[in-house]
Amino acid sequence: MTKKTKIIIVITIFVSIIIAVIFTINHFKNNMVQNSVEVLDDNNNSFEKLDNYYFKFISNNNNKNNNSYILRYEQHDVYYYNLNTELYLCSDNECYTINEVLSNNMVSLDNILKKSLDSHFAYDGGSGIYYYDDFNIVVCHKMLTRDIDKYNENIYIGSKKLNDVDICK
Repeated sequence: MTKKTKIIIVITIFVSIIIAVIFTINHFKNNMVQNSVEVLDDNNNSFEKLDNYYFKFISNNNNKNNNSYILRYEQHDVYYYNLNTELYLCSDNECYTINEVLSNNMVSLDNILKKSLDSHFAYDGGSGIYYYDDFNIVVCHKMLTRDIDKYNENIYIGSKKLNDVDICK
């Protein structure tokens, strides 16, 4: 084997190793970013943005949530309705309350509503009910008076028994 052939073989092996290392680094980098993305809120606090999540109810020992206010989200007041548990969104080994998720923009309300199994809308101005495996969400958009600027835009998270938009009255 000539000296020129040996050099070509060494260069080919070296280039192959570099390509393999670059491919491996890109593969691991893409897989690490796939499940979560770190974002900053208005105060530069770091929060995980959830991409792949599931819903989980965790028992609340003090029964505080039976019909309780959760938070103000955009133009909506969000309430639990007849629940003695809290709704969590979980990803990997971390779980977050619905308050944490919405307040910190980890998941948008629209994203949560898109995960529903089915939905139904009323002819009251646009109220809708979203059906999930273990719970339902009612998003009210009902005109309260003849004044077209006054709507009930509350959101209620409740058990499967919450299956009617009459709560929007």
